[in-house]
Amino acid sequence: MNGLIPELKKQNVDLIIAVTHVGVQGDSLLALEAPDLDIIVGGHSHTPLFKPKRVNGILITQAGSRGRWLGKIDITVDTEKDTIVKSYSELIECRTADITPDPVVEAKVNEFESMAAKEMNEVIGVLKTDWKKEGRGESNMGNWITDALREYAKTDIAFQNSGGIRKEMLAGNIMVRDLWEISPFGNTLATFSVDGATLRNMIQFQLSMKEESMQFSGIKAVYRTVNGERMLHNLKVNNVLVVDAKKYTIVTNNFVVAQTLKYFGVTIPPADIKQTLVTDREVLIDAVRKQKVINSQLEGRLKEAEE
Repeated sequence: MNGLIPELKKQNVDLIIAVTHVGVQGDSLLALEAPDLDIIVGGHSHTPLFKPKRVNGILITQAGSRGRWLGKIDITVDTEKDTIVKSYSELIECRTADITPDPVVEAKVNEFESMAAKEMNEVIGVLKTDWKKEGRGESNMGNWITDALREYAKTDIAFQNSGGIRKEMLAGNIMVRDLWEISPFGNTLATFSVDGATLRNMIQFQLSMKEESMQFSGIKAVYRTVNGERMLHNLKVNNVLVVDAKKYTIVTNNFVVAQTLKYFGVTIPPADIKQTLVTDREVLIDAVRKQKVINSQLEGRLKEAEE
């Protein structure tokens, strides 16, 4: 950010507003690190800031999530000094029950929905068990998704960020629409390789994370809890103990592979990453079509040592 701001100032920019996706805490840190910002409009933590935060003189606001509130900011600017003299922010609740849709817009929305419905509502499979998400541990849904990615890419391992799985699902018919809602971002797949020693470090880093962790396929990880911390005890790939010098192939999405330092504590050089043009959603839709009946289970891919 501090590398970009001087470039903006060279262009005689009057005000600098950052639109972020790092949560309120991250926005507060950003305000400390980038004092030349004027306003931060944030996201990610889904926080409705009815009273905006002010950190380092910078106004920070966020309008919750799911369109429940509309954020409004009023500012008074000193045009000679390009500084905000006064600012005010509020959240306006959006009550759809009180709104009469514009008939022209409503007709157009219904037209597009009707055009998409034939493809989106196609039943392509049957789910025998409810698909459940899990932010920090194994889930039957994460197991199925990563299995499908690994099968497609023909790699040893697949990773899926838990936060990228956006919808749980009850047992029953699976429509194309369901996969769009489960995986709405259109992330593309990417592959890379690491040696066994690096893989151990990656999984240990995952175990130490306090928030979101990865769903994975091809791996079985056993850990011990030592002084309240999860420590990797043993690690298997394809049911064989990991060998430090051996190379292991990995598939994940482009969102994760761009942030391997954040998710795994290692940096993968861009030259070592093979990007594809195939989206994860395409792979999942094809996997349902192929399997037709899906009965996802927990398998103990991540568990604590019993003894």
